[in-house]
Amino acid sequence: MSRVVVAPSGSQWTVKVNGVTKSNHRKKRRAVDEGRKQALRVGATLEVRRRNGTVQNRINPRGGR
Repeated sequence: MSRVVVAPSGSQWTVKVNGVTKSNHRKKRRAVDEGRKQALRVGATLEVRRRNGTVQNRINPRGGR
C-alpha cells in the first residue's frame, strides 16, 4: 500500500510518497493540501506529523479520518 507523509524538514515541510520527496513547502497548510492531492492520486492515507516528528493525524482524502 502506498504511503503519503507530510513531515518537517529543517525550516520547511516535505511531502513524501513511499519515501520519495515530491515537494517542499514553507507553510504546513500548503504541504497538507499537496499531500491530500498526492494521497488521492495514489489511493493512500495521508499521515501528517508535528514539528517534533510525532504523528498529528491520519487523513483519508476520500472522506473520514
